Amino acid sequence: MDDAHSAADQPHSHSSPNQNPNPKRSIILASQMQLEDRTYYVQLWRAVTRLSISRRAWRERLADMLRDYEGELLYALGVPYQIPFVDDIFGNDHDMRWMGYYLKADVSGNHPLIISRHLERLRLLDLYVRIYQDISE
Repeated sequence: MDDAHSAADQPHSHSSPNQNPNPKRSIILASQMQLEDRTYYVQLWRAVTRLSISRRAWRERLADMLRDYEGELLYALGVPYQIPFVDDIFGNDHDMRWMGYYLKADVSGNHPLIISRHLERLRLLDLYVRIYQDISE
């Protein structure tokens, strides 16, 4: 992360997706500015691709996360996050094609092939990473 992002914006967990996250801790969600920041976007993309979850499995993983997480989910100002339905965020994309495009790397293999502006989808991925791993690992 660069200095433009405060400590409150940093992910807080070092658990793996196979471990139960600390269910009582509060998570501060990424801001719109973070999600639109190119450097942060690449860091998030790298964290998501390291998880090696298939594009089709993501829908269930995200729904499970939202259902099972018992801690507080907050925006930076302390406003509670209204937990969405994953189906509302991904709509009719039942095959998770968007996720397949999102996961693709450019020819270098180190950067995403596309930059998506689906902020609510990115926010859910960011939340998953904040709960289950450190984005800067």
